[in-house]
Amino acid sequence: MGGRIQTIAKVIFALAFVAILALMNSGILNLGSNSNKKLNNTLSMTDSYELSTFENTVVTGDSVISAIRNCKNLSSSTKLKVTVKTNSNTTGAAYGYTSTSSDTFNDYTETDPRDNDFINPTAEFDATLDTNSNDIVTEIVFDQK
Repeated sequence: MGGRIQTIAKVIFALAFVAILALMNSGILNLGSNSNKKLNNTLSMTDSYELSTFENTVVTGDSVISAIRNCKNLSSSTKLKVTVKTNSNTTGAAYGYTSTSSDTFNDYTETDPRDNDFINPTAEFDATLDTNSNDIVTEIVFDQK
């Protein structure tokens, strides 16, 4: 009879130990989840701050070309689209990630000044930001003055 009591006590202690480990694990997972949320919010705010330099400002064509080539690094939370409207192409040409469902990056490679999509490095452009319903920047629009 004494052996059965010892076995039952061992099982109860083992179950209690497993329950304590499960509670500790749950607490650690919750702490990690909260840390991830804070990190994502910080990254999102950093993206917004960096992109805010393009909100209702005037930039040169060099800055436009640089923004296109660096839009992979400008936003870590979304795939950024850059639309450039020149005096020769008022509807605009799309660069960067032009489709949210595609990982294809559309880079600026135009070197012929006679082409409608050529960006004059010394020209001035009005820059604005477009956001989605969650106030995340999804597009930078450059409109040549």
